[in-house]
Amino acid sequence: MDKTCGKMKKKSQSHRRQQKSHLNHSMDFVQLLQAFSSYFYILLSILQCKVSVLSNLGRVFISFLDTMLSLNFRLCSMSPCTISLDDQTTMHFWTPNHRQLNKPTLVLIHGFGGNSRWQFFTQVWPLSWSFNLYVPDLLFFGKSYTNRTDQSELFQARCIREGLKRLSVNNFSVVGISYGGYVTYRMAEIIKMRWRRL
Repeated sequence: MDKTCGKMKKKSQSHRRQQKSHLNHSMDFVQLLQAFSSYFYILLSILQCKVSVLSNLGRVFISFLDTMLSLNFRLCSMSPCTISLDDQTTMHFWTPNHRQLNKPTLVLIHGFGGNSRWQFFTQVWPLSWSFNLYVPDLLFFGKSYTNRTDQSELFQARCIREGLKRLSVNNFSVVGISYGGYVTYRMAEIIKMRWRRL
């Protein structure tokens, strides 16, 4: 009986050691998990801070580039001009400071994904020597906007044409790039005049 009792006692002690070992392992795992989650949250906070800083640096960089592009247009003797077409639509143009009658007029219409300054920053300098340049921002790009639901290239063309009328620009050639080419095509449809070049 002592042998049986001794065996049971040993089994019980062995079982307790195993439970204690499992408990220690699970406590180790919990502590490891807690430590990992603490480090993870610290790392996540640091990354969020860095992303925020990088995001702000990106905004500062873009703002700086935007200012430099505006300066480039100003150095080409151009000025920004905003025209309210109606109570819902505003068009933004870059126009010559002084229209020279001995130069032909050229309208540059940018493509999708940018505004006039970004699209034509390398072209305005050489073109401004030979042309009176008018460079609009298409609606929803740059500083041109509307609250109207019509967002077609035909509506864009009408708005550019109306803006040019208000600037007293009647005879002109047009260059359109990408989406601006579609808008240019629509301008040719709606303007009943003889085009110099399209």
